[in-house]
Amino acid sequence: MRVSYVWYDHECYIIKLNDTVVGTMFKTFDDYWTFKPFEVKDDELNSFLKASFPSAYYEKLIIAKREISKKTQGMVRIMQTIRFDICFLGYIVWYRNIVVGYVNKERKGWKVITINPLIKIFNPELSNQEFSSLNDAKRFIRIRINKFYCKFINFRKRINYVTSSVMAISEMLKST
Repeated sequence: MRVSYVWYDHECYIIKLNDTVVGTMFKTFDDYWTFKPFEVKDDELNSFLKASFPSAYYEKLIIAKREISKKTQGMVRIMQTIRFDICFLGYIVWYRNIVVGYVNKERKGWKVITINPLIKIFNPELSNQEFSSLNDAKRFIRIRINKFYCKFINFRKRINYVTSSVMAISEMLKST
């Protein structure tokens, strides 16, 4: 997936995600750049854009482009790795090849049930949430799993840093 910025008018750009127009970025009267999402046909992409860019203002154009690209690339990455397979009265939620949970149809709406114990520990707010529509439940799951993924990557980087530091110290102590 590619984010592109097409010049439209003086201090105004059209933002495209794989040739789909997703919004416009323009300079306000206060000399700040802002992004306004358009209504797109894909419900999940539309929900993501509205949730991620409620009212963001940036001082410089390059910072605005970087932030918009980061958020849209993150959304695309997480949308590709989360699947919802139809099951009896609901959906099984998969993250890559790991079963995360179950979205169950109830009388008043949809309920998210977390199955994976690792997700329950690191992401407790994901379990036992109720939603009025299936699209809201899917969007909530994608956002929460994206946050979990970012926390997990950060944790893994810290572990690698600590292990390499300990290895360097032990090598230094051996040589003395």
